[in-house]
Amino acid sequence: MLRSLRQGDVLSFGAVAIVGTHSSQVLTAAGDALAGDPDQQARVASVTIESASGWYAVLSQDCDIVRSVAIEPCLTLAPVVYIDDEEWGKLAVGQTSYRLFPLPPDRISPLPPANSDLANGRSPVVDLRYVSSLDKTALLTVSDVERRTPLGARARNRFGEWVGQRYARVPFEDRVVEDVLPAIRPVLDSMFRQRAKAPAGSRKAAPAFVGCVSAWYVRHAERLVEVMGRLEPGKARAEKLLTTGPDGEPKLNVKALNDGVRALQKAMAAKLDADAGYALQVTWRDFDEMSAAEFETYSPWIVQDDPEASSQR
Repeated sequence: MLRSLRQGDVLSFGAVAIVGTHSSQVLTAAGDALAGDPDQQARVASVTIESASGWYAVLSQDCDIVRSVAIEPCLTLAPVVYIDDEEWGKLAVGQTSYRLFPLPPDRISPLPPANSDLANGRSPVVDLRYVSSLDKTALLTVSDVERRTPLGARARNRFGEWVGQRYARVPFEDRVVEDVLPAIRPVLDSMFRQRAKAPAGSRKAAPAFVGCVSAWYVRHAERLVEVMGRLEPGKARAEKLLTTGPDGEPKLNVKALNDGVRALQKAMAAKLDADAGYALQVTWRDFDEMSAAEFETYSPWIVQDDPEASSQR
């Protein structure tokens, strides 16, 4: 099983262990009756929680998965949890979070029934707020461990980047964080809502462009801030902006993408404070055509970690 596992795969074997004291809000939420009693003497406690989905995503890198147990004795796992469709949809079009990574619902089965009593929805994500270690040798003692491979090659690469970014966040210049990114984030939120109002192929230019993006990146030089959308061919095809030509080759509707970029840039620029002195440029790139040297000039913009508006700073 270890030889077949890869980072981003999910297993049906595992649990989340939370360690703390009896005066812990997390332990109380987990069902420890003593944890909310202030009269209890603080002492170390551990609670093991099973995910409602029954699935746990492998965070360990491929080389560490197969490495000898003498060197790497454990797999690092995070639970698969459920959120509502709207929040999942935002994550899927690049409104990324350091905490949650969207998984394709059709690759996580069985999904709970539509009328199930789940407070937070039924669309699957990996939740990196709770991480556990699983002894590799435990896999030898359980015969019915199930495994799924929900991520394709591109999504698997993004997953690996996402895990790393959680622990190595790249900072932007203070004024970009304070004056630019929080001001333009509501525009992305509004584009998502507009996408929901029309089917693919009939959406306005900017919402259609946003639907083609899997992640957002930022770089800045002096007072020019560039916001770059990472084009995802599969998403572009779903938006009907990538088709197959008569010669059998994929054909991208560059005009429609550029129309969307201009509309999005105009909407974002209108939200900037003129006194801040920043100019904004929106671009898009297919990462298959980008050199590693140029990629390193960008920093990922984890959209959902920003306030929704500059007034909320």
